[in-house]
Amino acid sequence: MKKSCILTLAAIAAVLFSCDKPGTEESTESLNIDKTTLSFPYTGGDQTINVTASSQWTITSSAEWCTVSPGSGTGNAAVTVNVTANQDKTAGRSTKLVLNYNGISLPISVNQELNPESAVFSITPKSVDVPAVDAEFEITVISDAYDYDITLVDEWIHLTSRKGDRTTGEILHFKADSHESGPRTGIVSICTKDGSCIPVVVNQAGCQQYAHMNIGYRFTATWCGYCPYMDETFHKVAENESNHFNFVTFHASKGYPLYIAESETLCSVYNVGGFPTGVLNGWKELSNYTDIDYSASKVVSDIEEFNKQFFCGTGISVSTSVSGDKLNVEASVKSIPGEHRIAAFVLESGIVETQTYYPTSGGSQKLKDFVHDNVARKVLTDSPAGDIFTAGDSASSFTWSTDVSSSWVASNLSVAVVVMRPYNDFTGAKGTRSYPGYYIANSVIVPAGGSKEMQYAQ
Repeated sequence: MKKSCILTLAAIAAVLFSCDKPGTEESTESLNIDKTTLSFPYTGGDQTINVTASSQWTITSSAEWCTVSPGSGTGNAAVTVNVTANQDKTAGRSTKLVLNYNGISLPISVNQELNPESAVFSITPKSVDVPAVDAEFEITVISDAYDYDITLVDEWIHLTSRKGDRTTGEILHFKADSHESGPRTGIVSICTKDGSCIPVVVNQAGCQQYAHMNIGYRFTATWCGYCPYMDETFHKVAENESNHFNFVTFHASKGYPLYIAESETLCSVYNVGGFPTGVLNGWKELSNYTDIDYSASKVVSDIEEFNKQFFCGTGISVSTSVSGDKLNVEASVKSIPGEHRIAAFVLESGIVETQTYYPTSGGSQKLKDFVHDNVARKVLTDSPAGDIFTAGDSASSFTWSTDVSSSWVASNLSVAVVVMRPYNDFTGAKGTRSYPGYYIANSVIVPAGGSKEMQYAQ
């Protein structure tokens, strides 16, 4: 049987004020409570404290999980103490109630045991699939017994925010860096203090890879005696289909045959200071050598370097038709989301025009039967440097139409479409480049009246 706790103010006064003057009347006020300690199971519940008092009293609790009712009274009362369930599986908890009576405070201990149920440690989901670009994902963690640590095994995964409580479910928000390559897999490891670890597998999709056609811009003039060497080099490289190479010829000397004014814009873009100047994929200037085999091998080496450094995430479909004197072109571009440029040219091959030539033996010759191929005759886009567009999840579509000049041989016409991308975090440090700004991500050249579908990498 629990002992009652009976306090009489008279007795307290006798101890505290024993030096009072003789004749002081002893107080007859008293307080009686039947419990000074309460013990609760982890499930919580109610218990009662019986208060017997001769005047006004109050009782208070400083813990949210422990409440009393009533909190005050005069004379005798039954005080109900309510304790909520303890969710903590690692420790019990305690607090103190304070009973105030006539300026005296009496503490009442309240203790609750720990939750004996098995601790919950769960993570949802165990794996996530995210896109290659703008990838974000969430993981929900419940760990009601222990705090936990988050380890990002791969540096391209970043924790950006945490919301909620671990005991009921904390939401972890992550972001994966965008990338331009094939699929990759990363790990987010979540471990509790007791050593339990659960890995979350992050599967990031790769960008769609397309077959790549390298393209050379050749800036030339009919008076340029060394230009035939680069022309022959470009033909030699293009003849080998394994090089995946084609070219566009820009005659950029005003007042001379085959000149188009738009070529001067490209001369400015690519810092052309003399002829011939060759540019590979809008990325690197090509050297000109009189030794054609050596010159071709250098171009092939540059092509190999470009293809190693740059992932081809751009595909182009082109369809052309000739109706009377109209050439109609439709193009569809699927690429990694972001800013791009697109340029389109009407080309003519098989043009016979006199060309100055400096043979290695010395002197100068006029080659009256020199054949000029892939000569840019007209720019279909607003700018030869490319019109800006933004690629999204869906394919971007373009249409152009132009009159076929009577001076052109219709059967020798073709259309070149090139798509450019700006250098970015993925491409900025890849390889040595001659030109800032944009590089040519992919290109297509099709005969007028023909078409070519988007091709995927093998």
